[in-house]
Amino acid sequence: MEFEVLVPKRRSMRERMVMEETLKVAVSLGANLVVERGDFRGIRVYVKKGEGWFTAYEDHGENLSGGEVRIRIIRSIISSYVHGHVNQTYTITMEGGEIVA
Repeated sequence: MEFEVLVPKRRSMRERMVMEETLKVAVSLGANLVVERGDFRGIRVYVKKGEGWFTAYEDHGENLSGGEVRIRIIRSIISSYVHGHVNQTYTITMEGGEIVA
């Protein structure tokens, strides 16, 4: 698993907080974290799942706390594992740094 955080060229305190929270999730999963700075309009967190990427978090200036940002990232990851399986029940666990549904 790999995380990629896209951040605008102009640094902000908000960016620092989002990156810190993303790092906490990445470390707990044993994942790599890559930060890319460029001509982006906001802060976005992507997660690589298999060969594809999905958006785990987009910062829309909602002024969320660090804990709320972290929870949204975790919920997005869990949702990516169970998406499309509405009629089935899953238990999400951690095994060797991977989320297992």
